[in-house]
Amino acid sequence: MGVTPGRFTGTKVLVFGGSSGIGLGVARLILEAGCVDLALSSANATKLNGVADELRETHASANITTSVCDMKDADKLEANIEATFADFGAEEQKFDHIVFAAGDPVDLTPLAERTVHSMIHSGMVRFFAALVVAKLASKYMHVSSRSSLTITGGIISNIPLSGWTFHGAYFAALEGATKSLALELRPLRVNLVSPGPVITEAWENVPREFRNPIEDRMLARCATGAMATVKEIAEAYLYLMANSNSTGSIVVTDGGVSVMGF
Repeated sequence: MGVTPGRFTGTKVLVFGGSSGIGLGVARLILEAGCVDLALSSANATKLNGVADELRETHASANITTSVCDMKDADKLEANIEATFADFGAEEQKFDHIVFAAGDPVDLTPLAERTVHSMIHSGMVRFFAALVVAKLASKYMHVSSRSSLTITGGIISNIPLSGWTFHGAYFAALEGATKSLALELRPLRVNLVSPGPVITEAWENVPREFRNPIEDRMLARCATGAMATVKEIAEAYLYLMANSNSTGSIVVTDGGVSVMGF
């Protein structure tokens, strides 16, 4: 899928997790497709400001704003997300599209060593924060079939991998939630992208003793013979955002891993 210039002209877009990885890839593509009002949020202020400056240099006509949002504390989660919407003036100037691509380092603590608190914490950013954004979406978005919330899952929801129990469980739960949210928030559209193997900054934080064998297995099981680029994954988000007939959809972009299995 190529980027259609002007496809998103006149739209206001917010990307949670927009300072790196897939979120940044979506931000870059959406600017190429004509968006001139882009809001970026992440937990890392330094990285967020650096990325915003870079995008302003390459897209001088775009209004690019930022807001830092910490999603790791359950007690402050909703208040922090509300504050981010307030920073962007979203109650007065509502968003047309929101992309939720926020994540945190993968925690591969063995099940036997887990506490209930750590089990919940593993889903705080990727699962619970996504649902809080969905809860607030109708308040801060134009509610129509032309608008969309696109959530990020992962192929590990359907292709089990030893040691990834909690991430697989949370991603599977997100897929179920996406379908229900598409009904609950209609006519606002809600979809999910389920990426397969893709090298991002988050992957670099996985301990090498886990990363190397998993990476080798992923490459071996990609039917395409290659792991995806961030841009290839990001294109799936733009498809869902632009297609006003898509809601409750789970778009898998995994290089054929789900066909071949691990």
